Amino acid sequence: MPQRMPDPGSESAAPPQIRYALRLQQAVRALDLLRQELPANTPAAQYVHVGFATLGRLEGALRAAHLLPPPGRGGEGRPIS
Repeated sequence: MPQRMPDPGSESAAPPQIRYALRLQQAVRALDLLRQELPANTPAAQYVHVGFATLGRLEGALRAAHLLPPPGRGGEGRPIS
């Protein structure tokens, strides 16, 4: 079965670096919403904190492997860490 070409303006048409940056942004936004909604000083809030640290390490590993654009380029904004 032939593969369908992505729409030129769609996210799937973006280069992998941009898609990875967008996925990281989505994960950060989700964690930030959880942080705002969860009561402080609970195990759940601590896991959100761990999630941010883990995303920061993931971001560093992706940048080291040149799988993310440099900070401030490609629409990903500021670094997580």
